[in-house]
Amino acid sequence: MIAELIKQAFAAMDPDTGMFPQHNCKGCGKPLNADGGHPAELYAGTYTGLCYTCRDAGPYSVQEYPSGARLMSHRPHCPSYRMNRETYIYMPGCANPKCDHGRIWVYRSDGSGGSYTVNCPDCWSAHHNHPIIADLTRRQEAYHKALHTKMTELQKAWTKFCRRAGIDIYSVTAQEIGGSYRADLAEWKRDNPYPDDYDMTPSGIAG
Repeated sequence: MIAELIKQAFAAMDPDTGMFPQHNCKGCGKPLNADGGHPAELYAGTYTGLCYTCRDAGPYSVQEYPSGARLMSHRPHCPSYRMNRETYIYMPGCANPKCDHGRIWVYRSDGSGGSYTVNCPDCWSAHHNHPIIADLTRRQEAYHKALHTKMTELQKAWTKFCRRAGIDIYSVTAQEIGGSYRADLAEWKRDNPYPDDYDMTPSGIAG
């Protein structure tokens, strides 16, 4: 599945040059490498879908949360290493003097690996400790726990069945038998959808 996704992502790339055909920037809509002097905008190894101007633009909000926090998009802190813009959780009004719209620089010498950025811990805590966000986190953690329990249950049942029948669990036959167990897991997932909605009712907001 992963191989197929990678194949689809690079389907338009010229295998001889590693370049994507010219198309418009996802940000401003202008043609990428329009002047011919910015091939990295179309080269598969450095491609982001953005022109340099949009890639290096200042921070802006891409999503707002019920907590009041915002998901901020920042220019890459080290374009020579990674070209994509980076996202950080930002709580408007944050009093941390080091916070730059959710991003904080951690300075260290080049000999120690160089400087890097982290999410402002104050913004992060204020967002994740908000009752609505904390409620969703609890429900998602409960889902993952229940999913793990179900998968373990089915795995044990399948292994037990194969061993009792004298079937090698690595054989084609065992994999075919596993199909029914995979179907059971798929049915469980349909009956137990992953919680990704915020509880905006008074009880949810109160936590």
